Amino acid sequence: MISKVQVLRNRLKAICVEQWIIVAEILFLFTICFLHSVSAGHYVDFYPMNGTFQNYNPVRRYLAGQVPYRDFQDYLGFGHQIMGSITTVLFGGDYQRSLMAFSFLTILSFAMLSVVIGLAIFQKKTVVLGITNIMLVFMLTNSFFFINWADRPKTCLDMMQMTWVDTS
Repeated sequence: MISKVQVLRNRLKAICVEQWIIVAEILFLFTICFLHSVSAGHYVDFYPMNGTFQNYNPVRRYLAGQVPYRDFQDYLGFGHQIMGSITTVLFGGDYQRSLMAFSFLTILSFAMLSVVIGLAIFQKKTVVLGITNIMLVFMLTNSFFFINWADRPKTCLDMMQMTWVDTS
């Protein structure tokens, strides 16, 4: 007959293993989010588009010591300002790292939303984190497998116009 002490030890071992699995899945989740943000920093072209500089400008001013809503306006709100500033500093502080930081926050927010909804449905943390990580890996790698069919030429005339060279 198994003693109560052995049963308790087995339960503690099972809890510890499950906790390590949860920690490993959370670390994997943050790693995937970081890899998503690296692609945002890698493909930056420094073309002054509206959204990217509207994200970076309040962060730059806040990190320079200006006071929000007194010295400058931030149209996205104070939470966006603080979280963006913290992650921008953690990622390096310049414009490119700011894009990486906001990309990291975006994908992390999606992951957290997936975890909250998953916990409401499945109620087991390891399953929810596993499904969330699978979704994030799919989002990270889907550009390798799928083609943007909206940009493909639809007719022969479209194809000829794409390859037409104007010599005038």
